[in-house]
Amino acid sequence: MSRLSFDDVLDSYYKKNLPLDILRIVEMAYEESNDTFFLPLIKDYDNALKVLEYSNNKEDDLNELAVINSDVLSSVKGTIDFYQKEIEWLGYDLFPFGGTSLILDGFFFKPDLFNKWVGELNKNGLFSQTDKMQEYIEEYLVYAKDNIVENYNLTELNFDAVRVGRVK
Repeated sequence: MSRLSFDDVLDSYYKKNLPLDILRIVEMAYEESNDTFFLPLIKDYDNALKVLEYSNNKEDDLNELAVINSDVLSSVKGTIDFYQKEIEWLGYDLFPFGGTSLILDGFFFKPDLFNKWVGELNKNGLFSQTDKMQEYIEEYLVYAKDNIVENYNLTELNFDAVRVGRVK
């Protein structure tokens, strides 16, 4: 889940030089993120495409549309209708509420401690299935308790498996 959140667009936002239609979309994403997750999402597919097109008309076209699916996030933020054929699902990440990816903060931050997970993560650095995630969480919590990895005051109740995809 750890992706740049249209940083180049936000740079233009803070410099006050976004086109009006893009400005409205960005402002709406932030207004709608005023919840316990403070995760700005563009919930309208056409608006997301407009921001992507604006962003990729800059110096490069490296940006892409990422899609997430989570029962917990959906209950708070709602959902967007997509057709499955438009999404390439990359895998599952562990997302602590108020934090970043537990895979990023564990496996990629301290790979020597999490080396037994090399075979469990797919080529995208995500879990392909959710069946091993509980064991990973328990291991992460041990290291977090000792402040070896980021400690978000985690309990086993304040994170969720988030399915991450890319719009084709």
